[in-house]
Amino acid sequence: MEQNIFEEYQTEKKRLIKIAAQARANNWINEKQEQEIIEKINNSTLTLGVIGQMKCGKSTFLNTFVFGDTVLPAATTPMTAALSIITYGPEKKIEVEFYTSEEWEEQKYQASRNFDDVRGNEMEESKIKAAKELVSKACNIPGNIHDYLGNKKKDNFNNLKEYVGADGKYISITKSVTLYYPHDYLKGVEIVDTPGFNDPIVSREERTKNFLKRADVVLLMLYAGRAFDSTDKTILFKNVRECGIGKILIGVNKYDIAYGNGELESNIISTVKEQIEKACSTSGDEALITLIKERDPILLSAEMALMSQLPMSRVMQEFATSWNNVCRDFEISSQPQMAEKSHIAELINAIKDIIQRDKIEVLLKKPYNAIRGAALTQKESLETELQQIQMLINNLQQPNKELEERLEKLKKANKRMSGKLEVLDDDIDLSFSELLRKGRHEMEDEVDAVCKKLDHEIDNLKRMAGTDALDNKWRSTWNILVDRTLKRCAEKLTEDTKRQLNSCVREFCEETENILLRNIKDEDFDARDFMKRVTKSISESLDYDMYSDENDEGNNETEDSISFLEAIGIVCAIPIFPAVYLGDKIGKALFGNNDVKRELHKKVENARSSFNCEAFLEGLKSRKGKVIEAVRQKVLDELISPLQTQLEEILSNTQDREQRLVTAQEHEKEINSKLLQLNTAFESIFAK
Repeated sequence: MEQNIFEEYQTEKKRLIKIAAQARANNWINEKQEQEIIEKINNSTLTLGVIGQMKCGKSTFLNTFVFGDTVLPAATTPMTAALSIITYGPEKKIEVEFYTSEEWEEQKYQASRNFDDVRGNEMEESKIKAAKELVSKACNIPGNIHDYLGNKKKDNFNNLKEYVGADGKYISITKSVTLYYPHDYLKGVEIVDTPGFNDPIVSREERTKNFLKRADVVLLMLYAGRAFDSTDKTILFKNVRECGIGKILIGVNKYDIAYGNGELESNIISTVKEQIEKACSTSGDEALITLIKERDPILLSAEMALMSQLPMSRVMQEFATSWNNVCRDFEISSQPQMAEKSHIAELINAIKDIIQRDKIEVLLKKPYNAIRGAALTQKESLETELQQIQMLINNLQQPNKELEERLEKLKKANKRMSGKLEVLDDDIDLSFSELLRKGRHEMEDEVDAVCKKLDHEIDNLKRMAGTDALDNKWRSTWNILVDRTLKRCAEKLTEDTKRQLNSCVREFCEETENILLRNIKDEDFDARDFMKRVTKSISESLDYDMYSDENDEGNNETEDSISFLEAIGIVCAIPIFPAVYLGDKIGKALFGNNDVKRELHKKVENARSSFNCEAFLEGLKSRKGKVIEAVRQKVLDELISPLQTQLEEILSNTQDREQRLVTAQEHEKEINSKLLQLNTAFESIFAK
């Protein structure tokens, strides 16, 4: 197979680290900035979460996708499998975390419960069933169980099945297993193989949800022979929604079995889509529906993909029957044909697209742009210096009368430009105030809509089936509001402010160009080219944040479309309705108890009033000041003011003009040489 996506990710990181070193060697960035960039790249983690029912083929998929070999053992039973994290290690080993004594007691309590007490509550029934199964397997544990509880254990990789295999000795007390594997492409990568939801151990279920919430991609694996059933529906519309996941793919595995039974690929996928559409229509969760419909489900056969990777001697030894059946059904005879028919490339490319967009574009492109921007800043500085020295050479060759006329025109240009900057400031203020007002109202309306929805649910509590369902519904509603709806509002507002700033700057630069054309008459100065560079520089500065210099007072990151979440007070209100509170109150007097309802309404109102997006809006406002300062610096401080000072010095000191001219011409050669070196290095480093 071609280079896998994790290898590509590592290649991209190494490329950026090399670029940072080259930028440091060329003095585009300093040592501290280089280290900041390297740390950001090395500390980034790419997380992929894989979820799905038992027997959907998760282990086979991970074997082919991550290892290209049969590394992971066969799946264990539903809801009892440990959380498995695959990552890099210099040698093969596993690290196991066992339940604590308190968690084991919790599990024993769940196992002791009677199914009749929770009849009709599917979530509680599944927890009891899982707990009973785990406790029954505890007899397989060698020695005293309390010697393991609350501890961690390192073990040989070959013993993995004892912790995650169906008949493993320690399966009943294993909380999680981390698999360390010496593939370089796993550095900075986490692949999370999640157990079933509705875990009898709350802490393990919460850990699963936390992993999935921060995952860069979540893959829901379905089984083509039974997709999309009620359990899949629960996983997608309850568990996934609770986690607040923003990136999800649906893979329909083992399609080769259905194909071998005479079903067409188009019929298999249309059936799955129809079932998902039906489930969407009854869910009422518009945000999740939109997320699901972003990409069609993808057919694949993980086993066929694995057979296409293994040596044929092993295929014939371990998969002979499957190989022969697939070759017959698909009328193929080679491993490349097997790989093509497995459709694994389609799923991998879909994962790549998301990683490219949401990881590389956001995480890795920022330091890339910072380095590139530092080089361009230095280039602009040299070009400005060259322009000034060329104008000095020209002025040194002019008579005093000509210089006096130029000085008067520059003074007029300086005065006019100062006035234009004040107008630009007012124009941006006027357009910004309207944009930010609309943005604030849009976010407040979204919060109000969710709070109204929660108020409605409170008023109709008598129709709710149970406290867990109620609590989960409210948690998921709130997570979607914060992680998706408000984030998208902020991203849209950020783009709108960028466009507005660029529009104001372009209009200002057009007027400035006319002023410069009328007031600076110099054969070495091209006003159009100068203002084009000014416009481009400011526009680019709005697209990325430069790494701060060590002398900077700070680095305001609130303009980042993701970090805005940290600036909004509403995040602190999650969860609004803790399960303990619901259990105490609702269990006794929820139905028809107006005092309890009033208390819940009060919590909703507190959450509504806690919403505050001012920190985010202030971050956007700060862009205006940066733009005004950038324009002032490039036009007044770097062009007009130095020219004015230059002319005044020449007029006040008419001696040694010849020597100054020689010195200026030598300086011109030096700058041209530096520019040539910079341009050569720039093309070499940033050429695609």
